[in-house]
Amino acid sequence: MKSLYRVLFILTLALLCTSIVWAGGTKGQVGFGFKVTDQSSVIHARFWASDKLTIEPTFGIAWVDPGSSYSTTKRFAPGIGLLYHFRPGLELRPYIGMRFEAAILNASGESFADIGIAPLFGCQYFFSEHFSVSGEYLITYVKTDKEFSATMPYSDATYINTTQAVLVNFYF
Repeated sequence: MKSLYRVLFILTLALLCTSIVWAGGTKGQVGFGFKVTDQSSVIHARFWASDKLTIEPTFGIAWVDPGSSYSTTKRFAPGIGLLYHFRPGLELRPYIGMRFEAAILNASGESFADIGIAPLFGCQYFFSEHFSVSGEYLITYVKTDKEFSATMPYSDATYINTTQAVLVNFYF
């Protein structure tokens, strides 16, 4: 019975060691993924500038019915994130960062834009060097357009709220 436990212990250690070695997120690695929050969903690319720093351009699109005299239209949401990861090379990596986003709506020949900035903290778990899942907590500051807001109930307003996000990442 002792030998069975010893074999299981050695196999567990071997699995942990290989999973740590296989964890992705190294300098030069590129990936893409999906980010889902309680407010929107976006696609993103992730570029590892170093073993600790990632640059993450994002893009979202939504069909919006602004009501009143405007017709149904599309809302575009470009953005960029800068993330600093702790514990490089390991499977589980906490990180901090900042996201900048805009929500741009073109309706009946007019353009409206809400601008947001969000400091964040999160944690990323690498299942392999090609796949990871992240969870984030953001404190979002949004300044809405003076005439019409594409994302919030009131125009010409300032919002500070919290948002949670789940990200799924695929790496090459």
